[in-house]
Amino acid sequence: MSKYRMQWVVSGNRRRWRKQYRKKVYHFEARKGESKAVSYARCWKLWEAKKVAIDAAEVSQHQQMIKVFSGLLAGRASEQATGTYAEIAETIRLLQVAEAKGISLPIDADGQVVPPEEPAPTAPVAATVRAAREKLQRYHDELRDALRAAVRDPAPPWQAAKDSLEVETSILALATRYAEVDPTVNKHRLKVFKDWADPTVDPATLNGDFWRSWHTFVLSKIETGDWSSAYGKTIFNAAKAFVSWLYSEAEVLEKEPRNLRKLTIKTVAKAAKVYTRKRIKQYLEAAEGRTRLYLLLTLNTAMTAIDMADLQPDEVIWKTGRIIRRRSKTRSKTVNVPTVSYQLWPETFRLLREFRVDRDDVVLLTERGTPICTRGGQSGGRSDSVRLSFRRLNKKLGTAGAFLSLKKTSASLIDAEFDHHTAQLFLGHSPGTVADRNYIRGSDTRLDKPLAWLAEQYGLAGQTAPE
Repeated sequence: MSKYRMQWVVSGNRRRWRKQYRKKVYHFEARKGESKAVSYARCWKLWEAKKVAIDAAEVSQHQQMIKVFSGLLAGRASEQATGTYAEIAETIRLLQVAEAKGISLPIDADGQVVPPEEPAPTAPVAATVRAAREKLQRYHDELRDALRAAVRDPAPPWQAAKDSLEVETSILALATRYAEVDPTVNKHRLKVFKDWADPTVDPATLNGDFWRSWHTFVLSKIETGDWSSAYGKTIFNAAKAFVSWLYSEAEVLEKEPRNLRKLTIKTVAKAAKVYTRKRIKQYLEAAEGRTRLYLLLTLNTAMTAIDMADLQPDEVIWKTGRIIRRRSKTRSKTVNVPTVSYQLWPETFRLLREFRVDRDDVVLLTERGTPICTRGGQSGGRSDSVRLSFRRLNKKLGTAGAFLSLKKTSASLIDAEFDHHTAQLFLGHSPGTVADRNYIRGSDTRLDKPLAWLAEQYGLAGQTAPE
């Protein structure tokens, strides 16, 4: 088990323990001069007392009955044929529905809903009691019908209820919190790991044997052809980042699995898929409006859809037709990522000015005024009008291909005609050696000649510069 069952939070001179329970957060301050271990022992006792008070105040009669009947159900698991098991399971489900709707359902010792009784004619009945009985009668049949429609088979007792503290520290709950604190997390890739690991597994079991099993599983998916090596690597690394977070940030693990860094997934090197000059000219001749601008931006500046969506007005020199920026993907990761200056081709700059929006934060939006590409929200979804417009262009021409291959084509042509360093600079990649880093610190016009040559290859030379 983990050494600490609360999160240690340090903000300036303030140190405290954080505990989340039933969707609420509680904090316990560490005293001045108190060590982390000593403060934890004291604050954990405070939390245990607090939890007892919370449970006593919040556990409803329905929840208490659910717990009682879950135990009764476990004792009668062998009596399924007699119908007793199913009846008690139905009662538990009915209680859960009633709890959600705020309705009181009296239950007898046999697990049956007690029908409302009419009071004796001479007995006075309080208005509140009468109203409660009328409410019970009104919802009784409706709840049973809803129950039978939603639950065809009674749930086994081990699925009827989970201890709240166990659920909070499960893989499922921790992965949800991880995605909340880090918006760059790819939820789909992490879900593959959660589903494989069992969402309710104790995080303390994430040891070396567990991690080796996960590594073997990913390799098996690659070997059977279900996943490509590149996709398998992204899935594996997403889980690796999560486990590392459990140790370094959430402090759920006392130590990382020893083989966490050692086990890796190797990708098979593939030749870059590029287009011929003829195909590029075909695309440019058929493309119009925004689609043509998207093609020219990636051919001219190696921009992806996200780069175009993130392009800011202050990254464009509007007088001379230059874009000076770092790649959106890596701009915040390392200082070694170069800030690259691209001289725009006249046609690229003309279309960029034509479709520019009057905003301070972005240059381009769709016709509807929405971002041209999004990374995905909490649901993990993503919109990409650049990819969709290129798909429509391929359908119009009866061709096929990926938008990403456009910038690969420009990079490959530059690499062949000039050198690898220039191609890497065009792509905005982080330099790999000291020599590369010194090389990239050259003049801002280093790409001007390669880009002018590239325009000739695509039949775009000879255009007049924009006014």
